[in-house]
Amino acid sequence: MGKWRWALPLAVAIVASVVVGGGTGGIPTMLDGPFVLVTSPLDGAGFHGRAVDLPDSDPRVRRRVRCFEPEQISISLFATPDSVWISWVTGSLFLSNFVDHFR
Repeated sequence: MGKWRWALPLAVAIVASVVVGGGTGGIPTMLDGPFVLVTSPLDGAGFHGRAVDLPDSDPRVRRRVRCFEPEQISISLFATPDSVWISWVTGSLFLSNFVDHFR
Protein backbone atom coordinates (compact mmCIF):
# COMPACT_ATOMS: atom_id res chain seq x y z
CA MET A 1 0.00 0.00 0.00
CA GLY A 2 2.98 2.30 0.60
CA LYS A 3 3.96 2.98 -3.00
CA TRP A 4 0.33 3.12 -4.22
CA ARG A 5 -1.03 5.54 -1.61
CA TRP A 6 -0.78 8.52 -4.04
CA ALA A 7 -2.41 6.68 -6.98
CA LEU A 8 -6.03 7.63 -6.25
CA PRO A 9 -5.38 11.32 -5.40
CA LEU A 10 -3.15 11.62 -8.49
CA ALA A 11 -5.81 10.08 -10.72
CA VAL A 12 -8.47 12.41 -9.30
CA ALA A 13 -6.21 15.44 -9.84
CA ILE A 14 -5.50 14.46 -13.46
CA VAL A 15 -9.17 13.90 -14.25
CA ALA A 16 -10.15 17.18 -12.56
CA SER A 17 -7.51 19.14 -14.46
CA VAL A 18 -8.65 17.68 -17.78
CA VAL A 19 -12.30 18.44 -17.02
CA VAL A 20 -11.71 21.96 -15.68
CA GLY A 21 -8.89 23.07 -17.96
CA GLY A 22 -9.85 21.11 -21.04
CA GLY A 23 -11.33 24.09 -22.87
CA THR A 24 -9.58 26.04 -25.58
CA GLY A 25 -8.31 29.57 -25.24
CA GLY A 26 -6.13 28.98 -22.21
CA ILE A 27 -2.72 30.46 -21.62
CA PRO A 28 -0.18 28.56 -23.75
CA THR A 29 2.66 26.83 -21.97
CA MET A 30 6.11 25.74 -23.09
CA LEU A 31 4.64 22.32 -23.85
CA ASP A 32 2.41 23.89 -26.52
CA GLY A 33 5.44 25.30 -28.43
CA PRO A 34 7.52 25.89 -30.43
CA PHE A 35 6.32 29.44 -30.96
CA VAL A 36 7.21 32.09 -33.51
CA LEU A 37 9.39 34.67 -31.79
CA VAL A 38 7.91 38.15 -31.71
CA THR A 39 10.19 41.06 -30.93
CA SER A 40 9.60 44.78 -30.93
CA PRO A 41 12.28 47.43 -31.39
CA LEU A 42 13.40 49.13 -28.23
CA ASP A 43 14.22 52.40 -29.95
CA GLY A 44 12.81 54.54 -27.18
CA ALA A 45 10.07 56.15 -29.26
CA GLY A 46 7.37 54.70 -27.06
CA PHE A 47 9.23 54.91 -23.78
CA HIS A 48 10.79 58.36 -23.45
CA GLY A 49 8.67 60.98 -21.76
CA ARG A 50 6.13 58.56 -20.32
CA ALA A 51 7.86 57.58 -17.09
CA VAL A 52 6.75 59.41 -13.97
CA ASP A 53 9.17 59.73 -11.07
CA LEU A 54 7.28 59.66 -7.80
CA PRO A 55 8.53 61.81 -4.90
CA ASP A 56 9.39 60.17 -1.58
CA SER A 57 6.36 61.83 0.00
CA ASP A 58 3.92 60.05 -2.34
CA PRO A 59 1.75 57.62 -0.32
CA ARG A 60 2.29 54.88 -2.93
CA VAL A 61 6.03 54.71 -2.20
CA ARG A 62 6.16 55.89 1.43
CA ARG A 63 7.41 53.34 3.95
CA ARG A 64 4.64 52.06 6.18
CA VAL A 65 6.77 50.13 8.65
CA ARG A 66 9.03 51.37 11.40
CA CYS A 67 12.59 50.43 12.15
CA PHE A 68 13.74 46.96 11.07
CA GLU A 69 10.39 45.34 10.17
CA PRO A 70 9.84 43.35 6.96
CA GLU A 71 8.02 45.06 4.10
CA GLN A 72 7.77 42.02 1.84
CA ILE A 73 7.66 38.39 2.95
CA SER A 74 8.11 35.45 0.59
CA ILE A 75 7.31 31.86 1.54
CA SER A 76 8.33 29.11 -0.90
CA LEU A 77 8.29 25.34 -0.76
CA PHE A 78 11.78 23.91 -0.52
CA ALA A 79 13.12 20.41 -1.24
CA THR A 80 10.33 18.47 0.43
CA PRO A 81 6.65 19.31 1.05
CA ASP A 82 7.26 19.73 4.78
CA SER A 83 10.08 22.28 4.44
CA VAL A 84 9.75 25.93 3.46
CA TRP A 85 12.08 28.77 2.55
CA ILE A 86 11.12 32.08 4.19
CA SER A 87 12.76 35.33 3.09
CA TRP A 88 11.95 38.99 3.61
CA VAL A 89 12.89 42.47 2.45
CA THR A 90 13.20 45.29 4.98
CA GLY A 91 13.94 48.25 2.73
CA SER A 92 16.44 49.71 5.19
CA LEU A 93 20.21 49.40 5.05
CA PHE A 94 21.76 47.24 7.73
CA LEU A 95 25.42 46.29 7.99
CA SER A 96 26.80 44.21 10.78
CA ASN A 97 29.72 45.41 12.86
CA PHE A 98 31.54 42.24 11.83
CA VAL A 99 31.71 43.01 8.09
CA ASP A 100 35.24 42.79 6.69
CA HIS A 101 35.47 45.43 3.95
CA PHE A 102 37.44 44.87 0.76
CA ARG A 103 40.84 46.52 0.72
